[in-house]
Amino acid sequence: MGSILKLIKLKVGPMDNNCYILASGQGNSLVIDPGAEADTILQAVTSNQLSLRYILLTHGHFDHIGAVREVHQQTGAGIIISQQDAEMLSDPEKNVGARFAQDDNRYNLADIPTERLVNNGDIITLDEINVEVISTPGHTKGSVVFKVDDMLFTGDTLFAGTIGIVTHYGGSLAEEIASVKRLAETLEGDYAVFPGHEKETTLETERRTNPYLGNVSYDDCF
Repeated sequence: MGSILKLIKLKVGPMDNNCYILASGQGNSLVIDPGAEADTILQAVTSNQLSLRYILLTHGHFDHIGAVREVHQQTGAGIIISQQDAEMLSDPEKNVGARFAQDDNRYNLADIPTERLVNNGDIITLDEINVEVISTPGHTKGSVVFKVDDMLFTGDTLFAGTIGIVTHYGGSLAEEIASVKRLAETLEGDYAVFPGHEKETTLETERRTNPYLGNVSYDDCF
């Protein structure tokens, strides 16, 4: 974690989402997937004496965007999401928020402009922190992984021992498998993997043991 002064992990919301805050040496920070509990996230920023500059979203599902409105309003942090998933921010049917909260503006961000729509290979820079965007469609059309030094923030694309579900809008099992295989094959060496739910893992561990990447039968997944 050469360029990161601090990495803060928070578990938020009823689905135990992992939310990550990365801070630079200058005290600026970005948050990845503020899915719920804006007060918890904002307290972490304040208690560490940070200025929040960006909100990065690995994809547009409700449990990853639920605190975006309040965090943005309180800090002015710019919202960054893939070009393909931007439509989900203003559509609770597509982001699945409508199933859990009718007429809830946490899951309809149509009135909040995004600062930047990103695509594969784009770089997001915050002081000495460089975040590379890796397109990984499958869980959603525009799911991405954020690579920072030797860390991968994988959202719901890659988990310890499995991959994300593909049963919601824009999901595709074939694309998901292709995405995680491409991730494992094109990135040389090992990386710490920080997923959107559950525990951390490493890319090398997943290469060896994940049914979608390793030598285990796919039948073990079902």
